[in-house]
Amino acid sequence: MGFIYRSAQESWIDISMDLYNVSSGAALKDLYKINDEISVLKARLKTLDEAVSINCNVTFDMLEDLNEKRRRLINFADGIHYELSYLIDNPFSVSMGNIVEAAYALNPKDITISAADASGTETTYSLENLISADIYDASLKADFEAKVGALDTDEISYDLSQALIEGDYWEGEYEKAIKISEVQNEIFTTEVRNNWTSISDSEKKKLAKKYVEEIMEIYGGGVKIYYHIKFDDLPDGTFGETTGDTIKLDNDFIEIPVKDFSVDKFINTMTHEARHKYQKEVKRYPDKFNVPESVIDGWRKNVRYSDKNYKPYYHSLSEIDARAFAALARLYY
Repeated sequence: MGFIYRSAQESWIDISMDLYNVSSGAALKDLYKINDEISVLKARLKTLDEAVSINCNVTFDMLEDLNEKRRRLINFADGIHYELSYLIDNPFSVSMGNIVEAAYALNPKDITISAADASGTETTYSLENLISADIYDASLKADFEAKVGALDTDEISYDLSQALIEGDYWEGEYEKAIKISEVQNEIFTTEVRNNWTSISDSEKKKLAKKYVEEIMEIYGGGVKIYYHIKFDDLPDGTFGETTGDTIKLDNDFIEIPVKDFSVDKFINTMTHEARHKYQKEVKRYPDKFNVPESVIDGWRKNVRYSDKNYKPYYHSLSEIDARAFAALARLYY
């Protein structure tokens, strides 16, 4: 059950995976050709320090520019279904759920008719009374009244009740993402981002810690979340990770803040990893947070990252949530 907030979820995941891997699909083939060739070309050009020009006149800088555009497309593909959920999926699901819920509550006792007699005295009759009055057979009348009484005990299904709860929850999460995007604008102003490479390492860390502190308050929604931030040398391809109460961020974001470790990627990574810390806190203390049990169950089915296990990890619900949430917070930045 659940995850109303994802519109055509598998399609968006497939788009994101295609962009991440620069893989198949007619449009991507036309644009990028072959992923392996691009990777090899990039490595060779980097080794030759941009000194080599290839027949197609592709340079390392051109590839980096293409890679940056690819990252932005990934963000768009990851974040857009959160946006669609707020505009389309959640309102539709909740509205339909409310209609069905009202239908479950409706029974002949609830439908009333008022009529005045010759003296002008008004009397209200329920549909049950009107129908029952015209049933003269005792057994049929008893059967009718028993069935009407049974309607009062009808309850909406578990799935529907969870859908209603989840619809409200994801709407609130959308609003959190918008608040976080506002914090991004306040801390990482255009001036700060344009001058990021010249800002001192200590100042970069100070701004980063301020940002995580503020968004963690938004994630918690009034519940204090304890955490630590640590800058460390992480394995290649790992920009950040969350272990226990510690959010680790790669030192390269501070020391060589360009290209793969640009300030934009840094902001996205902090939002992503802070979201994982929020997920862990919710799973650890579910009673403290107003998160539907069905959502928590999905986050508990976590898949650890590894090269051999990358696709299941990428498709795990906690990773989808963190990736899409961080992307939505950057969608209109």
